[in-house]
Amino acid sequence: MFFLLLLAVTLVGYLPRTQAKASLQHAARATNVQANLGTTFISTDQGGWVSFSLNVVGSGTNAGDLYFHMEGSATKEWIAIGIGEEMQNALMFVVYADHTGHGVTLSPRLSTGHNEPSYTGSKNVTLLTDANLPNRITNSIYSVSALCKNCTKWALGSLDLSSTSAPFIYALGPDGNMDSYSPSADLRRHTVFGNFNMNMGLATSDQSRLPTVSKTEIGATQKGSPRVDHDYAILVHAIVMCVAFVLIMPFGVVLLRVLETVRWHAWNQALAALLVVLGTAIGIYWSGTYNRSKKYNSAHQIIGIILVVAVIIQLSLGFFHHRYYKKHARPTLMGRIHRYLGPAVLFFGIVNGGTGLDFTGNATAGYVAAYVVVVVVVALLVGGAIFMKMRQQRRKKASTGGDEGGFYRVQGNGNEGSNIGLKPLSRD
Repeated sequence: MFFLLLLAVTLVGYLPRTQAKASLQHAARATNVQANLGTTFISTDQGGWVSFSLNVVGSGTNAGDLYFHMEGSATKEWIAIGIGEEMQNALMFVVYADHTGHGVTLSPRLSTGHNEPSYTGSKNVTLLTDANLPNRITNSIYSVSALCKNCTKWALGSLDLSSTSAPFIYALGPDGNMDSYSPSADLRRHTVFGNFNMNMGLATSDQSRLPTVSKTEIGATQKGSPRVDHDYAILVHAIVMCVAFVLIMPFGVVLLRVLETVRWHAWNQALAALLVVLGTAIGIYWSGTYNRSKKYNSAHQIIGIILVVAVIIQLSLGFFHHRYYKKHARPTLMGRIHRYLGPAVLFFGIVNGGTGLDFTGNATAGYVAAYVVVVVVVALLVGGAIFMKMRQQRRKKASTGGDEGGFYRVQGNGNEGSNIGLKPLSRD
C-alpha cells in the first residue's frame, strides 16, 4: 500500500515536468519556425547577384498576400524577380534607384513575351518599413521589403502554393544607374538572367509579415546556370546604318565626282541601299522589344522611316534616269531630283545616327565623341578629294583655254550619263 502511494505521488510530480518539457520543445520548434520564416534564393554571382526571400500568407483574411525582401547589386541599372517559368505571362518585381541615387523604386510589371515588361497598376504593391531592412541603397546593394496584396493570381498566370518546385525567374540589367521615381521607367535589356524553383510548402505560412532574410538558400534551388545576354540587335543595327550612311554613301560620291565612274557609283549606292533596308528591318525588330519604341513616335524612328523610303526612291531615280539618258542623251526631271535628293539623304542619315545614340540610351560621351570624329574625318576626306578634283579640272581648263567636260563630265567605258540635271553631253 505504501509502495502504491509513493508511485502515485511520483507520477503526479512527473506529469507537470513532462508537460513543461513538451511545452519547451514546442516553443523551441515555434521559435525555430519564427527564425526561419519563408524561403530564400540567392543567385550565382555573374558580375552581379540578386537574392529573394518570400513568405506567402496561405490562409485567413490575408490569404494570397506576398511578403518579400529583395537584395542585389546596385551597380546594375535594375534587378528583377519574376513568378513564372519564363518572361511570357510572368508577374515581375523590378527594383532600381530613384533620382536621389540612394532611395529605391519598386515596379510591379507584367510581361507578354520576351520583351520589356510593362508596369501594371492592377496589383497593390507597397514598400514596408523595417528598421533592420531599410528600403534604400547601402554599400552598392539594393534593399527592398514589400507587400503584394492578393498576388498569387494575376491576369496572365498564377502561383501554385501546393508546388514543391514553383518556377521563378531573375534578371540583372546592364551597369549603370536609372535614377527614376517612375514605376514605368524605360528598362534596358538584361545582361544576366536565370531560373530557380521554390518550395511553396516552406514559403507558405499563416503569418502576415516579412520573411526571414537568410544568408544561405532555404527551400530554393538554382535551375541550370545563369545566362549572359547582350543586346546584339541594336548593335548590329547601329553598325549597319553607320557603314551605309557614313562610309559607303560618301565613297559613292567619290566614285562619281572624283573617279568619274557611273557604273561603280551605281553598284556602290545599291549596296548602301541594301544595307539601309537591312538595318531598318533590324531596327523594326528591336523596336518591338521595348516599350519606348513600340509606338514609332520618336524622332529617330520617324526620320529613319522617311530615310529608307527616300533611299529607295533615290536609287530608282538614278537607275531610270541613266537608262533614259543612254537612249536619248537628254537630261530628265528624275536626274535633277536625284542630284539634290542624294546629298539630303546623306546629311539626314548621318544626323539620324546621332539621334539614335540618344534614343537607345547609349549617348555616352565616348560614343558621341567617336561618332563625331568618324563623321568629321570622312567629311574632310571626301570634301578634300572633291576640292582637289575641281582644282585639277580648273587648271586643265585654263591650260587648254576651253571646256574639257567640266566637273560633271564622265566619259567612256559605258559611264555616260552622270551629268545629272545638266546640259546633255555627246556620246564618245
